[in-house]
Amino acid sequence: MLKVACSVILLALACGPAVAGGPARHVVRPEGCAVPKGDQVQPAEFGATECFPSPDGRKLVVVRGGRISVDDGVRTTAAGVIDYGRLIWNPASTGFIVSDNAGSGQTSYLSYVDLRQSSPHRIKALRWTAAKQYVRRFKCGGPGVYVHSWFDSWQDADHARIFVIEGVHSEGCRYPEDGEIGIGVVGDPVTGRIDKILTETQARTAWCTPGRRDESALCNTAP
Repeated sequence: MLKVACSVILLALACGPAVAGGPARHVVRPEGCAVPKGDQVQPAEFGATECFPSPDGRKLVVVRGGRISVDDGVRTTAAGVIDYGRLIWNPASTGFIVSDNAGSGQTSYLSYVDLRQSSPHRIKALRWTAAKQYVRRFKCGGPGVYVHSWFDSWQDADHARIFVIEGVHSEGCRYPEDGEIGIGVVGDPVTGRIDKILTETQARTAWCTPGRRDESALCNTAP
């Protein structure tokens, strides 16, 4: 009995401690897959292949000619398409924002891919709830109204900051005399729940930095 016990102890020491969660996953970047300096995705018509590693290095989003896929070292999952725009991982590496500037580039079709789900797909919940808040605030109405949500930054791993403004060619919103044309929203991209709504001035003051320029144009002039 003593010999058996000693053998078990020696085997444990030789093998080392067990690693929780199984063997480490290894994600291989495809040959010729460029890693952009920022979060910009080239137009699909260019046919480029771009790689966006997750912050923890355990997952990789690959965009090939506009087609998005996610490799976690075990499986590869399709995640829709993008014309061109931005792709931004959340800090916890559990999902990412897709901000598609399809068409003129003056648009933003914002969605979120939650990799904690068994079948990840594009979630548009926050985009819709933010648009409803905008329509209510600016009393928008009529068939010519459309609203866009532009990703700004992450409040934390589960909450995104977005600017919401009326589309360039949209008609039907009534702006107040103070000249504000947008709002800031902090919300959950999975459920669409909004935790905080800011006026344009409040959002610019809290989120914009001097000299910054972005797609929504709300930060192009320092507050």
